[in-house]
Amino acid sequence: MTVTPSEWVLGHDRVANDDVPPVEGLPLVSAEGIYRYLGTLAGLVERQARVVGTNVQGQSSSSRGSSFDDFKKLGPLYFSGATDPIEAEAWILKMEKFFGVIDCSEEKKASYAAFMLDKEADHW
Repeated sequence: MTVTPSEWVLGHDRVANDDVPPVEGLPLVSAEGIYRYLGTLAGLVERQARVVGTNVQGQSSSSRGSSFDDFKKLGPLYFSGATDPIEAEAWILKMEKFFGVIDCSEEKKASYAAFMLDKEADHW
């Protein structure tokens, strides 16, 4: 069975709008051709997904996401502890802002934030 591109898009029973000029110069497309094309496209997408997955798994931990050096370059401040909850909240918000910029796991975020605790706060 062979259909034109507009028949394939509109369906076999429908007729294209009379105001729309017919598409000329496009080859007729068979249902088998469409299925073959979709199969090829699905295969390419699947292969690309495997390649991306392999690349992520094959990266060393230092190249996956941001490193501690990248984090330190942002200039985060140490937190020594505070009796003022507003000061503590401001530090937390600033740290979250830094983490919004770099790409790192939740474990790294916790580790980096813990490293920035100083003096009394380091003993909590």
